[in-house]
Amino acid sequence: MLDNDKVTLEMVYGEVKKMSEKLAFIEDVIEEVFIRTVPEESLPKKELEEIKSRIAEMKKGDYATLEEIKSA
Repeated sequence: MLDNDKVTLEMVYGEVKKMSEKLAFIEDVIEEVFIRTVPEESLPKKELEEIKSRIAEMKKGDYATLEEIKSA
């Protein structure tokens, strides 16, 4: 970056928004690949629904930190 270039809050926001959109796309791809590649008959229906529920929680931003999981 040149000395006369300035980074604005709008520029940072734009980059964060782009990364968020890319992450959402990657999450959707992972979900689709997982759901399509795991035959439903190989998992009990309850377990498959639990996985779908966890994916929905992840998309909403609900998650646990590694430290929380370790201490549980």
